[in-house]
Amino acid sequence: SVFYRCFQTYIEQNQEIHRIRHIAPMVDIGMVMTICTILDALLKEHGEALKQLKEEDQRTAYEAMFIYAGLWAIGSSIGGGQDDEKDQKEFNSIWRSSSKVKFPEGGLVFDYFYDPAKNNWISWITKVPIYTPTEDMAFTKIYVSTLQTTRLRYLLDIHVNQIKPVLFI
Repeated sequence: SVFYRCFQTYIEQNQEIHRIRHIAPMVDIGMVMTICTILDALLKEHGEALKQLKEEDQRTAYEAMFIYAGLWAIGSSIGGGQDDEKDQKEFNSIWRSSSKVKFPEGGLVFDYFYDPAKNNWISWITKVPIYTPTEDMAFTKIYVSTLQTTRLRYLLDIHVNQIKPVLFI
């Protein structure tokens, strides 16, 4: 199966990702549960689009979805030291080089999600809603979405909709 091979390739055989510093200790079962939760949500969300693809494109989409789920299951807790940016770039380099479904050049792997309908990685910036100010809104009620809040909101919604626990630090 595609997912079994992905677990072997990206998790078991990729020892470099296990050496990167995390904000909180990471247990293997937690990582596996998070990957499965994200995969389950992605398969439900994109099920109809996946059915329309040719078999080879389906395998590519499944692998890309696993890559996306894995990057957030492992990479979301990277950091916790004075060199957070360095740690994230190191993870980015490792994840990008091991990925068989290649990411676009530029940015970090966290900046993209996979769209099976387009069979390609898409920048999260395309999903950030445009802020339109209103004159009668109190300053304390203003909320401006960013790239970071948009992608984290999506991940939070995945877990909440699946009725799965999630810890945001």
